[in-house]
Amino acid sequence: MPLPSEVPPLLDLALRAAQAAATVIRRAAADPASVQVRAKHPNDFVTQVDVRLSQKLPALRNGQRALLTLDIFNAASLLNHNWGGVRVVPGANQTLLNVIGFDQASREYRYRVNPNFGRTVRSGNRYQMQLGVRYEF
Repeated sequence: MPLPSEVPPLLDLALRAAQAAATVIRRAAADPASVQVRAKHPNDFVTQVDVRLSQKLPALRNGQRALLTLDIFNAASLLNHNWGGVRVVPGANQTLLNVIGFDQASREYRYRVNPNFGRTVRSGNRYQMQLGVRYEF
């Protein structure tokens, strides 16, 4: 589809990228078996294992009963602190150059390189435990 000549350059680039992506999606939809993963990066898939332990308690009255439960969310992290986590790039590490000033004489900005650019940190997903009692009457 030809684009009018008065389209701003960035919009033109975005439209062409969207058209190229649509072509790839149409091909994949027509033949799903042809889709291949060329490179897998860390954290493409995150798995979390939850565990529930429960124990019926003796009846307090006729027809009434109680159930004690212990839920462990992200149990893998409880077993090994290196499991069950996600490595992310924090917002502060996503900026390569920080503007530190402007030189009026040369009319150029002065920059400082962020030494932590792209550095990942382990984020969240620590284990949690929840104790509960269910009483039925």
